[in-house]
Amino acid sequence: MEEKQLMDFDVLTLGEGETADEDLQILFVLNGNVSVQMAESILHLGEKDFLILHPFQVYSVKMDKNSLVMRFRANVRMMSEYYDLSKLEFLGNSVEEASERHTILRNLLEKCITYYYGKKGNNGRILLKLNSLYYEIAELLISSFSIVRSQTSDSLEGEEDESLIQEMTRYIHMNYQSALKLEDLAEHFFLSPPYISRFFKKKLGINFAKYLSEVRLEEATKKLTQTENSLTWIAMDCGFPNLTAFNKAFREKYQVSPKQYRTELKQTEQKKEKADKESRALAEFQLLDYFEKNNHIQGREFDETEQVVADASEYTILEKNWNKMINIGGIYLLLQKEIQDHTLFLCKTLGFEYVRIWDLYETRMHINAGNRERKYNFSRLDICLDFLTQNHIKPYLELGFKPFILLRSYQDYIFNEEREILFEEAREYGIFIRSLIKHVINRYSIQEISSWYFELWCDPRWFPDGEPATYIEYFEEAYQAIKELAPQAHVGGAYDRSYGIISFEHFIEVWSTRNIQPDFLSLYCYAPLMREVTYKEKGIEVTENTYREMMRQMHINEEAVAPEEIKDFQMSSYVETRKRIMLQYGMMMPMICSEWNFTVINSNVMNDSRFKGAYVMHEIMSMYQELGMMGYWFGTDQFAEDDDAPMLLNGRCGLITHQGICKPAYWAILMLNRLENYLLTKTEHTMVTRNEFGSYVIACHNYKPLDIQYYVQKEKDVRIESIPHFYENSVQLTLNITINGAKNGKYHVKTRVVNSKYGGVQDEWLRMGKVAFLTTADVEYIDHMSRPHITISEQEVMDHVLRFSVKLEAQEILLIHAFQYMEE
Repeated sequence: MEEKQLMDFDVLTLGEGETADEDLQILFVLNGNVSVQMAESILHLGEKDFLILHPFQVYSVKMDKNSLVMRFRANVRMMSEYYDLSKLEFLGNSVEEASERHTILRNLLEKCITYYYGKKGNNGRILLKLNSLYYEIAELLISSFSIVRSQTSDSLEGEEDESLIQEMTRYIHMNYQSALKLEDLAEHFFLSPPYISRFFKKKLGINFAKYLSEVRLEEATKKLTQTENSLTWIAMDCGFPNLTAFNKAFREKYQVSPKQYRTELKQTEQKKEKADKESRALAEFQLLDYFEKNNHIQGREFDETEQVVADASEYTILEKNWNKMINIGGIYLLLQKEIQDHTLFLCKTLGFEYVRIWDLYETRMHINAGNRERKYNFSRLDICLDFLTQNHIKPYLELGFKPFILLRSYQDYIFNEEREILFEEAREYGIFIRSLIKHVINRYSIQEISSWYFELWCDPRWFPDGEPATYIEYFEEAYQAIKELAPQAHVGGAYDRSYGIISFEHFIEVWSTRNIQPDFLSLYCYAPLMREVTYKEKGIEVTENTYREMMRQMHINEEAVAPEEIKDFQMSSYVETRKRIMLQYGMMMPMICSEWNFTVINSNVMNDSRFKGAYVMHEIMSMYQELGMMGYWFGTDQFAEDDDAPMLLNGRCGLITHQGICKPAYWAILMLNRLENYLLTKTEHTMVTRNEFGSYVIACHNYKPLDIQYYVQKEKDVRIESIPHFYENSVQLTLNITINGAKNGKYHVKTRVVNSKYGGVQDEWLRMGKVAFLTTADVEYIDHMSRPHITISEQEVMDHVLRFSVKLEAQEILLIHAFQYMEE
């Protein structure tokens, strides 16, 4: 606990063993049965029981894995600034006595826990409320759960001797930071210094000075590992007169210097922390489960409220660009029946018009693109494109040599397969593209090809010294080859920021001077990668150092990406900034986000969570007006089958699992698809729409960003049970929606909701115990339970005002559909 913090609490985990603490402690049982052993006595605590432990009281706890115990710590030193605690003894429990004071304390403890999740965010009012509760608890402990000890004389024996030595050691622990002398102790306990000296030696086997030094060293060891303070600061803060005295005492006890001890102990503590991680995560999950079952809503008094007002007669046309295109993967995947089935399902249910595919040159396609005779084999390509065209799906073809890279975490690859550039000259590349376009025109007609999209990836190997001239040369060859044969086809280029090699502005500045301009410019939109991610090109490793040198030569100033920057990354701002740059250089073509997602990591439990559903709805609402098309990355988890495949969920980026179960991100897009064509209003959390027949559809979300604690760890290490603890806050959102100008009459109101109870495949799997083996019936059950919950009600409008009031929990998404009906 921080020195200037009056109180804090955490979840007591299994296996902590015998312990004691300088803070005053309260054990509060939320669930289960717990046994606490103190010296020779054992106290059995049940649900809602508590036990107060005096500072330095040794105790051990026994509990089963289903028990949930909160441990409150009160900072005795800070409390002593307000009240002299030296002659007080704190005691009390709710087992042996039940009175009003016990009820008051229990209620205060419960209130603290209720506000616990709010404390995780930046809500100042919640922090103030918690602190006020802490002071209220401290005052109650002093006034109602403490007794004054009687003064002691020189003739104490037996139990009185034991009590006295405990009081003396407590006094030393509370005052070791000051220049404490034997005379101070004697004066405080009304005893003579010689008696104190003999008494200490008799009871503890060491003299007063030695014991004081031991206490100071004990505190110093804590500060060596728990803080980054200097050795001099630690020495003075722990009561040593100077650094020399500290070093001498430390070496005598530990046979190493404080500096060496700090290094070795930190390594040990890191190992211990890793070992405790799983049990603590389980305890945290139990706390979440407790809140859900007992309807304790975090920060309830500070729920947010938003007023949404719309007029039925004022609207703009809503252009839905978020469901035009979906990324499926390498084109060879379309040879697989499972991928075909998932592609058809996504296009049928979510209305995707285009499927983005790449990797034409993968060996399994047998195109032989690099052969000198220019004899190409498009037979397998035909199978893939036949599948799309026969099902009225249009291809969005990436024409470059895009590598097949899937990350488990930064620098930890699931797959990392580079693709060789098969054409040494841009002219040869243009010849191949002409042959490809001639072939597809002959097979599918120029009318069909005219609606296709062709994109050339921003390959870093085509940017020698950070200059885009080579890339532009290859692009122009491809552009001319396509446009000569199919003038109406869409041909554009992609800029991928994640490689960190060129400046977007420099790229646009150079490209804007060329005669041939792309029909569209596409971006890859992800939160920025940490700089430790490297890209290997023909044996050359582009690292942080080489990247910075290139930036220096180009006079471009770019800073390394820190966790705080990733946390604050806004995709809408990222897009808007680049659009302004394009306009600055006169490039007026549409912008397409051909790849977008919360993360590029394909082993991240967030991808399967309700957070992802709220994130998808939030990002689409924020970005759709700025883009011509948005391509979610990826359609299905089936694209990344590997050793983890037997698990129901693997943290992949798909909208549906490898077994075809829809995730919350899928439901978010489906809800947005059901919006009507007339947009009445849009706020941060809502879109209100209607059609020409007076049917109203409203999409809502309560998206909560992740806090900094999430971004400072590896994504693959995030546990499902810990997800809610990474929310910036968990405050509920009340939306009061008013639509003026609605027709009077009866309305049929249908709502669909995805929250912690309904619609989350990850939640259902978690409730099943995350078992690896599932029967077909098990999967069908989870599929059935992982769908939005539907409720139906009626509302009568008599004053031409349609009103809705909904309360959304953190990461909840909701769709309201209201339409008039006539009674038969």
